[in-house]
Amino acid sequence: MGRFASSFVCAALLIGCGDSFEAAGAGGTSAASSGSTTSESSAATATSGAGGSGGTGGSGGGSTGATTTTSSSATTTSGAGGGGGAAGTWCEVHGASYTLCADFDGALDAGWDSMVLNAGGSITASADAWTSAPFSAHVATPSQTVKALVTGFTRTEAFLPSSAELAFDLSPASAASVAGEGGIVLAHIHTDNFSFDYWVGNGGYSLSITYLEAPFILAVPAPGASNGSFTRVALTVVFAELGGKVVLSYDGVEVGSFPDVQTLDPNDSPLTGVVVGHIAFGEASAFESRYDNVTWLAKP
Repeated sequence: MGRFASSFVCAALLIGCGDSFEAAGAGGTSAASSGSTTSESSAATATSGAGGSGGTGGSGGGSTGATTTTSSSATTTSGAGGGGGAAGTWCEVHGASYTLCADFDGALDAGWDSMVLNAGGSITASADAWTSAPFSAHVATPSQTVKALVTGFTRTEAFLPSSAELAFDLSPASAASVAGEGGIVLAHIHTDNFSFDYWVGNGGYSLSITYLEAPFILAVPAPGASNGSFTRVALTVVFAELGGKVVLSYDGVEVGSFPDVQTLDPNDSPLTGVVVGHIAFGEASAFESRYDNVTWLAKP
């Protein structure tokens, strides 16, 4: 595996460590699904972020900044087929016990604090492959060479949980690796001083803990072998200064863990953040993946 950037979390990454996202190049695009069902957010607004640190290629000007869609009261509309109808969407049926449930069968950003688009990345509703009809969220990012570019969904909780689990159905376009010396984070949980990440780089897939910018990395198996084949991925963290634990599972089976480790710093503020989508760090090739039926459970 290529060298893991020592500034991967706090100084380089995102919201818990400076409340900002890096941006480079033109902002990405978001699109509703094609077909007969149209998704709308009743109170979603898009705003241009400040320019990031430099563009790619040549000696031209800096970035034009990221696009962040923030939804204050987005609603989910039941779709047709297996995910909709009288029984409701997947989240309407299964989501009551979670802090957040997102099945992407209505407004893409429903339940999230923001949907961030960066550096030519895109998030669209996809009817091509899903685990609950009619849509999944298709996330695509181009090749890039700058740090911590986010194309995905974010949420922040105003407390430090005792434990948390982020789970989702994942169908990567390529299950093998990402070319370049960086990588793509596919799921991320963080506090002020800790980051817990599931990511893919040129050596395959990994689970990592980063504490005060020092990463501990564990190689894990690749998920589903082909686009359209979904794997239920779960990233679970037990927060503790002593005796904490981080576990990654596929379809309910543990595939990697950090047992009996520190996962909480006494100086952490009462904030916990989560990102689902792509966080590109360093040099990374283009990557596409689909997400469906995301659940986030943060226990006080």
